[in-house]
Amino acid sequence: MALSFRRAGPDDSPALFRIFVSAVADLGRRLGVETFSGGAAPEPDDLWPERQPLFDHLARTATHAWLAEEDGAAVGYARSIVRDGTLELTEFFVAPGRQSAGLGRELMARAFPAGGSEHRSIIATPDLRALARYLRAGLAARFPIYGFTRDARTLAPPPGLIAQPMEDSAETLDTIAAIDRANLGFRRDVDHQWLRRVREGYLFHVGSRLVGYGYVGGIYNGPIAVLDERDWPDVLAYAEGRAAALAPVISLDVPLVNIAAAAWLLRQGYRMSDFVNYYLSDEPAGHFERHIITTPSFFV
Repeated sequence: MALSFRRAGPDDSPALFRIFVSAVADLGRRLGVETFSGGAAPEPDDLWPERQPLFDHLARTATHAWLAEEDGAAVGYARSIVRDGTLELTEFFVAPGRQSAGLGRELMARAFPAGGSEHRSIIATPDLRALARYLRAGLAARFPIYGFTRDARTLAPPPGLIAQPMEDSAETLDTIAAIDRANLGFRRDVDHQWLRRVREGYLFHVGSRLVGYGYVGGIYNGPIAVLDERDWPDVLAYAEGRAAALAPVISLDVPLVNIAAAAWLLRQGYRMSDFVNYYLSDEPAGHFERHIITTPSFFV
């Protein structure tokens, strides 16, 4: 069969999404874990309305996006973004039955080059073949990321915590950027501009002290960040209280180096998922004990 590679654009998003769903569902079957809520793999057309805003955002802001086709049919793709000098691989998926056939090597070379950026990182699934490829590329696994889920409760806002809805202003972006640079090492204005449109965004203060920021979306939440780990209980309680108004279940993707957040969530009856992701990078990770990942976990 004739195999070819071409750049992927916004019009390719539905085809990329079908590859993503089939590859993740196949991984879940091989590992014996649930990779989509509800257990059974969803029909891509049923899940597409929920995920389309994210795929549209990635398509608009990707630095590298490549699609592999076999006789004109999409069989794999890889996409990455650059934010403030950091290259992050957001997706790398090959259709079941076409894996281990050299497609991954070619896609990685195009979408995740070694040069042209200051640093590189990935949120990776536990697929051993992909993990081996990332390790050969010079990245190290820094920590696992687990989903924490429970039925949402109606919680009163924590006393003393001020949750200020985010404004569409340069000042707000600069405030968020200062937190991201302290925790992650880079700013990412374009992602926050998109997040603010699709989720409720808040800046948190105690008196005049800046505590952090957070996004609540009901089905999808995060990122949430603080500058001091001691503030996690109040910030998480506020996020859960807001989520209860939007969806019956709250889910958060938590780096397991974030001991303060994980411990609080477990004490509150949250359940850890069976499925794990890994954060890999070519330099030591930032302060992820002060960070909760964006869900779905395509980027931090």
